[in-house]
Amino acid sequence: MRQSIRTALTFALLLTACSSFAADAPALLVRTRLEPATVAISQPATLYVETYTELFFTSGIELPALNIPGAIVKLSDERPSHVSRNVGNVSWTGIEHQYSITPIVGADLNIPSFDVSAHSGPQSQLLSGKTRALTLKVDVPAGAEGRFVTHDLRIGQSVDRDLTTLKVGDSFTRRITIIATGTPAMFIPETPAPQIDGLSIYPAPPVLEDQTDAAGPVGQRTESITYLVQQPGNFSVPETTIEWWDLDSREPKTATVPALDLHADAAPPPTPVFEIPPEQVAPAPPRTFDWRRASHVLGGSIAALLLLYWLAPRVVRFTRKVIDRFAARRIRYLDSERHAFRELRRIVRRGDVHAIPQALYRWLDRLPASSRPSRDHAAVTQIDTRLARGSEALLDRCYALQRDDASAALNDFDHALRSARRQLLSHGRSASPVTRCLPDLNPA
Repeated sequence: MRQSIRTALTFALLLTACSSFAADAPALLVRTRLEPATVAISQPATLYVETYTELFFTSGIELPALNIPGAIVKLSDERPSHVSRNVGNVSWTGIEHQYSITPIVGADLNIPSFDVSAHSGPQSQLLSGKTRALTLKVDVPAGAEGRFVTHDLRIGQSVDRDLTTLKVGDSFTRRITIIATGTPAMFIPETPAPQIDGLSIYPAPPVLEDQTDAAGPVGQRTESITYLVQQPGNFSVPETTIEWWDLDSREPKTATVPALDLHADAAPPPTPVFEIPPEQVAPAPPRTFDWRRASHVLGGSIAALLLLYWLAPRVVRFTRKVIDRFAARRIRYLDSERHAFRELRRIVRRGDVHAIPQALYRWLDRLPASSRPSRDHAAVTQIDTRLARGSEALLDRCYALQRDDASAALNDFDHALRSARRQLLSHGRSASPVTRCLPDLNPA
């Protein structure tokens, strides 16, 4: 008996430990299903996402926004429903969410795997799970392959200027608008813009607009392309065609905008920013003889001639006086003591011994009367003994009494001349009678 009680207590303790461990380590179970598995184009299918936990959720389920190319996907905004499931002997509680998937292309849709997360348990532990990838089969009717699928499609075009007046350098914009009923604007295909010789193409980003009416979503796509004319000639912008499948009539259709034909002329020569008007030339006045002006000119000419007649002899006389005055001044200078002394020194420096006596007499003759000595040797000796000695030395060399070099005697004579001139001009003539200045030319 005691052994049975002990075994029951041990089993109860094990159950309590397992329950505590399960509470400490909650798990997240994610199940998905697709209903129906095969749909027609534009027929919605529902993707069910069930999220389970062993305990309880402490927050909402976090689901991503699905993006499936070729389909319109929308997470249901209705309140999620509560579900439960038994796995083994364990009861799991969960929440079910729904995605609405509507194919708009004629091809099967691949639904990728995605993450689901939630907080669960007493400690609000973050749990995560992953769905499995699914494939939605799309029943494509014959003729819808490769076409854009919608309930209704309208297409139109417009240009921003007259295409008959284009010139090189002009531009115009072609605007194509596509409206699809039952399809968001992001799924409307773009139109091609082929290159055209002679035109440069500048496409602008498309403008997408979505609206909703009783029939469902209505998408509008507007494309703008600017063409710049590069050369003159005829051009054609090709037509734009969209092949689509009508879901209502279950037949293929084509929407087309016509081509644009245009002609561009050569650009005219550039014109200046502003034009300068031609200068207005005033008409020449009639030519008449101006007697008043003629009389003034004649009177001025007569006055100028009279003034010239009066000034001419006076100018001639004044000019002659000036010339005579300069000539007399020149004559006086040439006959002056100063000029004679310069000529004497020039001859002495040149060394012309034979010309010195004559130049010396010429200088003595031109001395002022108060300073002029007589021409005998005694007078010269009284004036300057050095000059007398120099004169004697020069005379000896002049008459060949000595044959040595006369340069030393010339230097002494030049110094003696300058000293004698200073004495003669400053002190005047000596009071004692002097009869001769130079020694005899032919001494005995």
